[in-house]
Amino acid sequence: SITSNYLFDNNRLFKKVQWIAAYQHTTEARINSNFGSEVIDQQDETLNILNTTVDFSGERGSHLWFVGIDGNLNDLNSVAYTSTYEDAELSIGGLTRYANDLGRIYSAGAYGQYYWIDETKPYRFNAGIRYDYNEVQVRFKPDDFFTWPDYFYDGITNRNHALNGAVGFQYKLPKRFKLRGLLGSSFRAPNIDDIAKTRISNDEISVPNADLNPERSYNFELSLGYETSQQNWNVTAYYTRLENTIIREDFQLLDGSPNYVLGQDTLQVVANVNAEQAYMAGLSLQVKQQLGKGFDLDAGLNILRGNVVSDGEIVRPLSHIPPTYGRLFIDYNKKRFTAKTGVRFNALKPLDRFGDSTDNPEFATAEGSLAWYTLHLSMKYEITPQLQLQLGVDNILDHFYVPFASGIPGMGRHLSFTVRGIL
Repeated sequence: SITSNYLFDNNRLFKKVQWIAAYQHTTEARINSNFGSEVIDQQDETLNILNTTVDFSGERGSHLWFVGIDGNLNDLNSVAYTSTYEDAELSIGGLTRYANDLGRIYSAGAYGQYYWIDETKPYRFNAGIRYDYNEVQVRFKPDDFFTWPDYFYDGITNRNHALNGAVGFQYKLPKRFKLRGLLGSSFRAPNIDDIAKTRISNDEISVPNADLNPERSYNFELSLGYETSQQNWNVTAYYTRLENTIIREDFQLLDGSPNYVLGQDTLQVVANVNAEQAYMAGLSLQVKQQLGKGFDLDAGLNILRGNVVSDGEIVRPLSHIPPTYGRLFIDYNKKRFTAKTGVRFNALKPLDRFGDSTDNPEFATAEGSLAWYTLHLSMKYEITPQLQLQLGVDNILDHFYVPFASGIPGMGRHLSFTVRGIL
């Protein structure tokens, strides 16, 4: 990345302009071979990302403002190969994860942000506005694994734009209480993964949906905090209403078939589609408390619920909603020695609270995603200001657990030892 700053001398509107340009190159390979099969399937993705931002900032007295523009280009190349254990040479062919001829996203935006901060007043205010334009282009080759409609070979272009804004405030109440609020809207345009991903998972195959529309959300958040030199408590309640929510549902192929036969397997066809509405509501509690004699308490609890709604009725739970989770830690600080010990935990998420197949219910038990907790301990000793020793043990009891929506168990007991020096 490259960053350049310029300071204005006699400009009453802006005091500084910053330009940032960045490039990122990412590659990813997925290799799969069924048990007892000689065939190895490989999917390779190469992603090149270019982005740039020009940001102007200014201030006068209690007023601070920013305006700017940004742009992004994501260029994706998706290729599939096959090989065997006897012949490791890769041959192009097979099911690619994304469109195999073209996958590209253009996005651009313009924004403005304003802050009113006066240290002599008990309140603060901020507001922002942003315009976004997003364009997705995908195209399939005629020799693709599937037979697609003709316009898939000509190319699919999905264009969306939106204007969003938000306002927030902070008010210092008597006796060290603080009240914060936020009201805003946001916009998420479908990306290549949403529109054009083709994936086989268990007994399902996901296929592209060129008619996918962007999600819109309307957000409300209210927070009450209490802060002194010895303690910091904060309770936050939030609610988000989603329109055109992108969810995974049963779908049909071009010929109207709800199934796809692959070898000896019959797969259910699914795709990302837009639901009418959904909502999320949650509560967060964060506590930091000095206990005396060098001991501190650090704790947090997060509760989130979400449902998909159609015609005013709850259809099913919303996907990607984690179970209730939290932490409880005790810190100890004395001169050059610090230590931290505590627990991280996740509550049970019943199977009937799982959303669509993206929650991977096949990896859950009959009860759902089971509750679990892990104990942790870390210590640090400063021998000199330039030399530190660190020791950590995670999952001390070596509990076996599987995080929600994952088929991969969490890490077992883990010991780490670090010597950190400054030259």
